[in-house]
Amino acid sequence: MLVEVSEAPQYGSHASIIPGGTLQFFDFDLNIDKLAKVTRSFQERNTGGTGPGAAREFKLVCLDQDAETQRYFDRRNYFLGSGERGERESYILKAEVAINAFSGQWIPVPVFKLIGPGPHGTQQFSRGPSNWARMYIHKLDERDKKGNSHRVVLAFDTQVEQRPDINAPQDGDLITSALSDLDVQEGGEFQLVSDERQCDWFLSSAWISAWIEGCYRQHIERVKNRPVRDEDFEYRFEAIARYITLLHGLDQAEIMPRFRLIDPTQFVPVEVDLVLDLGNTRTCGMMIETQADEQTRLNDSYVLELRDLSKPHLRYGGAFSSRIEFALARFGSEALSKDSGRVLPAFAWPSVVRVGPEAARLSAAAKQGEGLTGMSSPKRYLWDEFPRQQQWRFNSVSADDQNAEAPVVRGSFVQFVNNEGTPIDLLDDWTRETRNRKDSAPYELQLPDPVMDPRFSRASLMMFMLGELVTQALVTMNAPATRYNRPSSDIPRRLRSVILTMPTAMPIIERNILRRMAEAAVQTIWRSLGWSEFLDLQSDDKSWAREARRPPKVRCEWDEASATQLVYLYNEIFEEFKGDIDLHFQTFGRRRAISGPDGQAAGEASSLRVASVDIGGGTTDLIVTTYVSEGTGATAVLRPIQNFREGFNIAGDDVVRAVIENHVMTAVRDNIATLGHADPAGVLNTFFGDKIQKSTRVKVLRAQLTQRVLVPIALAMLGEYEACDPRRGNVMWEKSFSSFFVHEVLPPGLVKFFDQEIERLGVRGFDIQAVSFAFTSNDIDLTVQNEIGRVIEDLSEVLRQYDCDVLLLTGRTSCYPAIQAGFLARLPVPPHAVIPLNRYRVDRWYPFRGADGRIPDPKTTVVVGAMLCALAEGYTEAFRFQSHLLKAESTARYIGDIDTGGRIRAPLFSRIDLDDPKEAELEASFDFHGLVYIGYRQLQITRWPATPLFRLEYENAQAAEDGRGRTPYKAKLVFRRAEQAEESPRRGARGSYREEGVFKIEEVEARDGTPVRRQDLALRLQTLKDREGYWLDTGNLNVS
Repeated sequence: MLVEVSEAPQYGSHASIIPGGTLQFFDFDLNIDKLAKVTRSFQERNTGGTGPGAAREFKLVCLDQDAETQRYFDRRNYFLGSGERGERESYILKAEVAINAFSGQWIPVPVFKLIGPGPHGTQQFSRGPSNWARMYIHKLDERDKKGNSHRVVLAFDTQVEQRPDINAPQDGDLITSALSDLDVQEGGEFQLVSDERQCDWFLSSAWISAWIEGCYRQHIERVKNRPVRDEDFEYRFEAIARYITLLHGLDQAEIMPRFRLIDPTQFVPVEVDLVLDLGNTRTCGMMIETQADEQTRLNDSYVLELRDLSKPHLRYGGAFSSRIEFALARFGSEALSKDSGRVLPAFAWPSVVRVGPEAARLSAAAKQGEGLTGMSSPKRYLWDEFPRQQQWRFNSVSADDQNAEAPVVRGSFVQFVNNEGTPIDLLDDWTRETRNRKDSAPYELQLPDPVMDPRFSRASLMMFMLGELVTQALVTMNAPATRYNRPSSDIPRRLRSVILTMPTAMPIIERNILRRMAEAAVQTIWRSLGWSEFLDLQSDDKSWAREARRPPKVRCEWDEASATQLVYLYNEIFEEFKGDIDLHFQTFGRRRAISGPDGQAAGEASSLRVASVDIGGGTTDLIVTTYVSEGTGATAVLRPIQNFREGFNIAGDDVVRAVIENHVMTAVRDNIATLGHADPAGVLNTFFGDKIQKSTRVKVLRAQLTQRVLVPIALAMLGEYEACDPRRGNVMWEKSFSSFFVHEVLPPGLVKFFDQEIERLGVRGFDIQAVSFAFTSNDIDLTVQNEIGRVIEDLSEVLRQYDCDVLLLTGRTSCYPAIQAGFLARLPVPPHAVIPLNRYRVDRWYPFRGADGRIPDPKTTVVVGAMLCALAEGYTEAFRFQSHLLKAESTARYIGDIDTGGRIRAPLFSRIDLDDPKEAELEASFDFHGLVYIGYRQLQITRWPATPLFRLEYENAQAAEDGRGRTPYKAKLVFRRAEQAEESPRRGARGSYREEGVFKIEEVEARDGTPVRRQDLALRLQTLKDREGYWLDTGNLNVS
């Protein structure tokens, strides 16, 4: 469940900043009512000639009023002025008005180092850094519970540059634009400087003046809703005067602490592990800290937060959308920032994609007229390592020119990848790793040059996504708000590992691609941050141990369903039963014949056999594991014995599509019928189908219509259905179109587009906003059953063979009543042993625990379980579990061509044992008539669903033409078991496994026996049936 973090954190009177890393953000609440009486007075004084024809020059003078005489004086030199301000050049500005004038824009702010006391009780500050602090003010739509009206975000660029002249006096004329190494060594304190007399050099800098004037001009243009001219401004220096008033208001609000630099070389960093559950629909992440020389505690964990970079006042926690969108992070004018004198680019965000709610919002506003700007989930396309035909483009909302969608050739990240999205430094490694795979992209043909023509493979977008998530994790773990309430709050954090969970039956070949993309993401982000020197450096000295920029290990070892079981076991055994494994097994388990760690029979023992079914957005996974106790008493440890695993590519997204087709589109179809059209279903199939060629623009807008209009309606229907109690009978709803978008901004352009396209197909007067949607809980229940029921039946059949003690239901889709009722109706275990985790009670140790003591979103069980697997490796005494025994295994046992019903009728290769240490080569011949999918299933049962693995087709149009009249071809397919996978070439990576095997076309004969060039047939990895893309990315639907 996505949670918007609404309250600003606390920091104390002094907040620490860790230099040398990523950007660090501070969030402050502001109640503008407290500044109602805060003002600043100004005079624009003529310092030039006064006679006829004399040149007039003006300067801005800040005034104060003498309390006794009521006369105004120049704050800089205390020169007494006139007691009246009737002149046009004199004016008063209110702080509340000045704050609103700069809302919604990044502006540089003077946060300078304290040197010591100055005259008249003031403080002295250094001249800089001038370009390391920026502020963003957001006016809340409505006041929060504490009455705050604004959110103030302060961002610091913590990059360290060498001091230009080490001999220059610190309080002299030297102006610095970035943190210096001397600043870090001294551990200086910094403060917002609100007195214009102490930062006049800053205010008079050309780049600052231009920045402030530009921001204020944009504000006036928004207010007037038109371009403005110089004569529209009442005063010459109004912009900088408002800026000075803004700084004064922030000082009076007393919301900002002092900032103190921490020298990271003086500490051994706190180790942090990032755990990610990358879903086809949603992703969830959490982090856990390990203090130096201490064991890890479960309460040392926290949720990965995402900072919305286009609306930086927003932060999100919990599960978020897996959608990605190419977008540059903007922190103000890059052109003006370059004039500040910095050596390194200021406020450079290393990643070039956004994820989660920000990506979804940007996608809704994307034009995509020139090319693609994002996709629903990179995880669906790990099989596609070939370059795209269309260029990838930046989302126009993030561009300088919002009418343009520029190619993705800017940003530090893409400087390290080539046109295909392959990291240049890893190109040789990837070429070697895939050399024997005839189905993979020919990496040896790629050029090791930075991108100029961005046609990144869809698989590489997983690297881009993980790069953004790693960056967000680096920001989260060292964020002052994160550290403030934790032990060792002033010590840097170091990312020790990135742990990725996997779908239980994910093809091993895709697992290894994911592992490769994750390693590439870490390496490319490290290079983008300027940390390349730490990638290969290895040392045992103390300075290396204290280096927080050492790269993390990538681990791809634990599957999602097993991780979920760990949540249940920990809560039951180590919380409820206080770690007494034997007592729990005696109470809820039974004695069984078990195998030892070597796989040999080990007699009978008390055990607990747990099955878990994880129904996510893209896959439904099952794993059955028997747990036994090794040792006794306090030294007892849980040992898992994996009995069975399986997975199907039918899950929650298929349910959403079915609800759209059977309920949302039914209402639209009926509305078209009332307008007099004879074939409403034909109209909708013409629009949503792929039989008729459509322009790129129509395809893009259709996909956006599906994502932004139809999917929210379907999810709302499912939400109403999920909240129903089936015991209370059928419930009926009738809803208007607008009722589905009360809390969402509906893109008006998409509605207009759909109306126009349906009218173009012959339906006069169509208006989707006039459609009424009637549906019942029984109707939705039947749709869910029809979509998932066969999978439940197949899984229940397997479960009955294993005599399980507990069945856990997890994944967001498992919350639907039809899913839970489906398992109860088939009784693979006793009814009391079916445990839906969306109603499961957990103790306070669970990081995502709801207010009612239950798990509010079962999606979160995967990352928590993976965290427990990591902790069980000796980091904590609280959980004793042999997680290293959870091994990924392929479920490929029967390999053959898949029919249109998703079944393998006659396997080409049977009873394959991929774990046999011997190499083996098998061959089989079959008739090739045209496009065919080759895949696998696990069981000998013919009706058992198969998983697509490869696509076999003609290499090109000429090969297809040559085959006319000569088919069926007799093709000889050779299968060779893959060699045992070697560990990743990058130090410390874990999770590479033996793949399903290597396939190649050995010989091809035409129907008449004449030879055919085997190069005329192309065998390519493809685990998604539709090569063009998933329905969420194409908008393809079938309406009956």
